[in-house]
Amino acid sequence: MIEHHMRLSGVRFADFAWSEEPATLVVDGRELSGRRVRAGADWWATRVTDGELEISAVAFCWAEGITLRSLAGELPAPYSRKRTPTSTTEPPAGEPSGQPSGEDGGQASGEPYRALVDAALRTSLRQAEWLAEGGPVPELPADWRRLWQATVDRQAGLADQSPESARRAVQSMLGQLTALQREATWFRTDAALRERAITETLLYGSGLTESVPSRAAQEAWTRCEPSDSPDTRNHWIDHWHAWTLEHP
Repeated sequence: MIEHHMRLSGVRFADFAWSEEPATLVVDGRELSGRRVRAGADWWATRVTDGELEISAVAFCWAEGITLRSLAGELPAPYSRKRTPTSTTEPPAGEPSGQPSGEDGGQASGEPYRALVDAALRTSLRQAEWLAEGGPVPELPADWRRLWQATVDRQAGLADQSPESARRAVQSMLGQLTALQREATWFRTDAALRERAITETLLYGSGLTESVPSRAAQEAWTRCEPSDSPDTRNHWIDHWHAWTLEHP
């Protein structure tokens, strides 16, 4: 719970000292025992049980005495006393917008396929780090919409597809490559194999040629997308592993 709230607040929770201790919550006038987890001095969460009911409270810069009561059709009101933070980790106001930022601003040059893939892989890495450690919420590069549309238009022309079919094809290529980045160590660590895998995926997915060494993996991905079962996913990654053995 704490990691989730810190992550959404743009706070890097990996930098905090964590601890756990016994704690209580007062619920409807009854003191219930449970556990409290702390992240630094200002973030904490307490969880108690009341029969089969599990009750959790997460807080930032609030006094530790919290009193809860059951509500019946009314809006909740604060029952805790806020205090001054002891650190500089107060969350920024508002929720993450998910809109493009200027971090990777500017007009990307060259083939739109590759520019879009590079942007997607960079963003995917930031998202993985954000999920694991917290910090500023990753956002799409400033020219993402332009890159996306340019690639879809290029796909429609190369493969003689409708705009919707081209959109699905581009989405499938990005989906496979970002999945490889998450699930295949060689994709993250071996630049030559990664480059070859990206090239073959774009050649196959764009319709330029089906005669790529990774064709079995490409075809497995088309079966993987609609089902997304563990067996199908393992079958797909196994094909990619076999492909790496042919390209040491």
